[in-house]
Amino acid sequence: MKQEQKKIGREFDEIKAGLPLINFRDNQYWIVDGLHRIAGMKYAKIDKHICMIINVPYEEEIKYFYEQKTKPPTAMDIFKAKIIANEPETLKLYEAISAAGFNIGMGGEIVLALPYLQ
Repeated sequence: MKQEQKKIGREFDEIKAGLPLINFRDNQYWIVDGLHRIAGMKYAKIDKHICMIINVPYEEEIKYFYEQKTKPPTAMDIFKAKIIANEPETLKLYEAISAAGFNIGMGGEIVLALPYLQ
């Protein structure tokens, strides 16, 4: 990921970057969309950039994540997000798969919202 961030930093154009989407909840800022752009800004030595700040519950934040229009999340990202968001059809599917004795490779903890980079 660092190579991609450095490349973004070298080629960073504030106009083309668009607005990162940040959620303020639990007295913290959480990056919903734009993690790579924000990391790229760090490498471009840009310490200020306009962001879109929202203030929504965690479940709604997750929906913003899997419905984002920028770099699309993977199918597994969407599946994990829908489980966290308690999306009924996805929960039924997950429970049916588990009940049948199968395990979906979830790759560790389900963590989708990352705190703002220091």
